[in-house]
Amino acid sequence: MLVLGLFTAFGLQAALPERSLVVEVHDRAATEVFRPRQEPLGPMMRRGISELLGSADAAEGLGKLVGADDIVGIKVYALKDGAGGVRPEVVRALIELLGEAGVPAEHIVIWDRSWEALYGAGFVKLAQECGVRVEATAEAGFDKEVFYSSFFPSSLVYGDVEFAKERQGLSQKEEKSVEPAIRIEPGLSADEEQPGRRSFVSRLLSQEVTRIILVTPLLHHNSLGATGHIYSLASGSTDNFLRFEADGYRLAEAATEIYAMEAVGDKVVLCITDALFCQYRGQSASFLHYTQELNELWFSRDPVALDARAFRKMMDIRRDRAMEAGVPMDVAWAGRTLLENALLLELGNASEGRINVRRFELGQESSSPAPKTNVSPKEVLPAVEKARSPWWKFWKR
Repeated sequence: MLVLGLFTAFGLQAALPERSLVVEVHDRAATEVFRPRQEPLGPMMRRGISELLGSADAAEGLGKLVGADDIVGIKVYALKDGAGGVRPEVVRALIELLGEAGVPAEHIVIWDRSWEALYGAGFVKLAQECGVRVEATAEAGFDKEVFYSSFFPSSLVYGDVEFAKERQGLSQKEEKSVEPAIRIEPGLSADEEQPGRRSFVSRLLSQEVTRIILVTPLLHHNSLGATGHIYSLASGSTDNFLRFEADGYRLAEAATEIYAMEAVGDKVVLCITDALFCQYRGQSASFLHYTQELNELWFSRDPVALDARAFRKMMDIRRDRAMEAGVPMDVAWAGRTLLENALLLELGNASEGRINVRRFELGQESSSPAPKTNVSPKEVLPAVEKARSPWWKFWKR
């Protein structure tokens, strides 16, 4: 781990962008009693994208990232009980802005892995109201020609591409057939051809979507600390992903490597963190008593920068709650490993010293102007967040 940290600090940083910009927009009126309010979210979305892209008009700036001919996939992280995942109100504001940017409604796809989660979270209803499509990768099918190969095998489940192949192999072994149960496909090693060692990319990504916008909640993850953009896209893009969930470090490795695939992460043009609320415990179950209202949206073109800030924010809140309860704080070290791996794969910047944060306050500008709003978009502002706990020192460069 020490060698990895030193290699990260002094080896690959030169290959990454010198600075990554994160724009955070806050409006204390964005939620009310743990419910998002649609009216403030439109201005928040416009301000964040406008400041991030350096364009006076948010729709014009967004039009530089996506075109009328693109199939734009809005990747959400949906929970079937709704409350803890991405809020449909945030996605509605984004869809309206995409329409102003010239993207036809039929070229917009809201997607995630599970249809059940998309329906329960309200995205099927949102798609009907906005005239856009909604797709679940588990139902859309997977591309047998595009896959991520890993040494770690798994017990396949129904819906995985090689599930029937594994069942066939087992039955043939039981019958002691002379014919080999599984034929080695051209170009694959003996390890790769074994069922369970490949995760196939969804046909939605490999054959249809040309641009991806990630919208991810500020949500706890048991192994990684925070459910970030890298994990959200990787887990929703492939089959046979459950094999990585049992081990946090294996998960950190697989998520970053899947994100780095040409058919997956290379299509990402914008990342938005739905930070209206921060749920700091519970992972895939919604717990309002473990949720803190932040009333913010975060914007960046660097998913690693947003994931790093989400990880730090989550650890801050969990530390404060642990101190209040008088119990030791538990740190999800695999989350830090994910950021290190992302740095090695040149997916973005995780170091606090290389992330420039610009914050804007909406809804209060008449009484107290938002800080730094008069700065030119071309200027880069240093991060002003102060480290408050020793483990942060690792990220200081």
